[in-house]
Formats: sequence, C-alpha cells, structure tokens
Amino acid sequence: MDYKRIKRRITEKYNRKTVDYSHYLGEVLKRKRMELSMTQEAASHGICSVSYLSKIENNKMSPNSLFVREISDRMGIDLEAYAQTFEDINVLKEGLQAFYYQDVAKLEKLLDNVKTLNHETMSDLFKLLIANLEGDYAEGDNLLTTLLPGMNNMDLFSSITIIIVASIHYYETRRYKQAYNMLHTLEEFEGVHPMLRGLESMYAYFIRQKIGKKNNSAAHYNEAHKVFSEYNHPKKLMTLHLHKLLFLAEEDPREIRRQFRSLRVECLDDEHQNQYLALKLMVEPNFAKEDAEHVLFKLQTNRKDEWFYRALALLMLANRDDIAFLKKFSRFFEEVSEPFLVEKTLYQSLLLTDKKSYKNLLRDICLPMAIDKQETFYIRYFTDELSDILVQEARYKEVHVVYQRKQRALKEMAAIRS
Repeated sequence: MDYKRIKRRITEKYNRKTVDYSHYLGEVLKRKRMELSMTQEAASHGICSVSYLSKIENNKMSPNSLFVREISDRMGIDLEAYAQTFEDINVLKEGLQAFYYQDVAKLEKLLDNVKTLNHETMSDLFKLLIANLEGDYAEGDNLLTTLLPGMNNMDLFSSITIIIVASIHYYETRRYKQAYNMLHTLEEFEGVHPMLRGLESMYAYFIRQKIGKKNNSAAHYNEAHKVFSEYNHPKKLMTLHLHKLLFLAEEDPREIRRQFRSLRVECLDDEHQNQYLALKLMVEPNFAKEDAEHVLFKLQTNRKDEWFYRALALLMLANRDDIAFLKKFSRFFEEVSEPFLVEKTLYQSLLLTDKKSYKNLLRDICLPMAIDKQETFYIRYFTDELSDILVQEARYKEVHVVYQRKQRALKEMAAIRS
C-alpha cells in the first residue's frame, strides 16, 4: 500500500478546501469563489448585490434559491452533488458518534437508512464501523479492499474516517506496521474532527508502545485523554488508562503494583473485564493459580478480543504443569481467527512433553508466528524458551542465532517508517 500517496491526496484535499469539505452553503460559495480568484462583484454581477452575496457567504441570511443556483452555475458548482455530500457528512457524523460510543444498534439502523439510498460507499463504511465493533476481522479486511482504493472519490471527512478506522482495524489484527503507517498519513494534519482526533491519538499511543517508540507516545496519550475528558467518555478513558497500566506492567513491576492497588474496580464494566484480568494476571501471578477456574469462567463471558487471548495466554503459562486444566482451553482454539494464531501455537507448545518436539515447534512455528504478529511479549517468551533448550544441549552457536533473530525483529518493529 502506498501510504505516501494517501497522505499526499489527503493533504491536497485539505489544502484545496473544495466544496465537499464545507458544512455550510455560504462557505461553499466563498471558498469556490476564492479558489477561482473571483471578486464578489464578478460573482454577483447581474444576479444580486455585492452586500447580498456577502451576507450569504458569511451565513448571515437564508439565500434565495434562484440567486444561489445562478451564482453556482457561474462558478461551476454542482449543487446536487454538494447536497448529496452535505447529507453524507451529516449521516456519517451521526454514525461516527454511534461508533464512538459503541452503539451497534444505532449503526445498524443508520445502515438500513443508507441502504435505501443505494449509496454503496456509505453502506460499506457503516458496515466497516459495525465489523470493527463486533470484531468481525474478515469482514473488515474485505471492506477495506474496496474502501481504501476508492478514497479518491470521497470527501475529506469520509476519507479521514476510513483512514482512522482502518488503523484501528490493523491494530486490533496485530498489523502494527500497517496501522502505524496509516496513522502517519494524518500526522501534523489539523483537519480532523475532535472525536476522530481522540481515536487517532489513542491508537497512535497504543501502536507506538507496541513497536517500541515509547519516548514519543506521551503526547498522543495526553491528547486522547484531553479529548475523551471534553467529550465526557468514561469508557474510552478507562480503556486508555488500562492500556497505560498494561504497558507499564511490562517495564516497571514495582510501580504497576502500586498503581494497580489504586484502580477503582467498581468502575469497570463488562467491556473492560478482559483487560483487567490480563492486568491482574501480570501483577499478581499467584492469582492465576489460586483462582484459575474463576478466571477462566470470567473470560468466557466476553467476546474474544486481543485481551481475551492475552489473559488466556497468561493463565495457560501460570498453569503449564496442569495438563488436565490446559486441555479445557482447546475449544477456544478450534476456530480461532487469524490474528490470534500466536496464542494457538502457545497452547500447542504447552501440551508437548517431548523436548525435541517442543524445540522444533518453538523454532519452526511459535517464534516465526510471534515475529509475524509483531508481538514483543511472545517474541521474548519463545526466544527464552528456545534458548534454554539449546543451552542445555550445548548448542551455543544456535543460541546466538536465535538471540540475533529476536533483536533483529524488535529493531525492525521500532524502525517502522512510512
């Protein structure tokens, strides 16, 4: 995918400020007139007075439709196309609000309304929003193959929405390079709706943490926190906070234990249970053994997202010596979606008792899968496991090769550029 080309086209749309971006008819007329380097006198001559046109352009009065049509014809504005674009933006804003507050029912209702208009692009965009909230990753991939190439013919608002939702989709399907590069097309770009800016900043923070660009992620965290606070969105604030704690848990065990004790558990809803359980399993390892059945039961009540599988992995690792308990996990991997195959390889590795088979699985399947999914947690875990076996076999050169492979993978992730 040519991310530089996407960024160039988005920037061109914003710089042109063409009619498809404007929310008001007067603003459309004014921008088009300035684009043509036309004076108010030239635009209004023989149609209406200059002061009348000035009031229209500044949205100080409702214009006579006949005058507007004549002025539009003079400047080459397609009013029917503008009206459709204006309606599209309003509907999409309503859909964005539903997506922002994770209201699938509202999105489905809006989708039904859009379908009656035979507007395929807008229908696909609403389907993408729904697929993202429902975790239908295969559907999301199919829709993006159509929507991304078609952005040339879309207004600026729709294009930005697709870029940000695509970035979220790539993040949630563990394609961090694609997610980073997609978001990079909007860097230092001011023409983003505040709700979209909040989502963009939150996922920019997540992605930078994942790929090792942590020193540059604080600004994104602060921007997301600011937007979610202004829009009074406690769920998004909790998602942001839990992610921050989870990233901290990988770096500073002492500090995360202190902050974890101050977490207000009573504020958690079902949506955040998997994240909370993953965090608790990281902070309190004994919890994974003492309440293993309880944790497993709690996990089953929520959809299978990234944190479902991360918590599942931590639970498996803590109980790796209990084969009978591990076998209870088999049903979770019978139809596992492609983004979470790395957990399936982990599960298969824990069931192996033969050291040679375990080594081969780690080397040939587990570690390559972890590198492919760009998951540092699993890259480090599988590397350590494989290295321990090789040291026991006195295969020191292979240990060095495995270690270099890990370092190269982590370095490549942190060196992502668009």
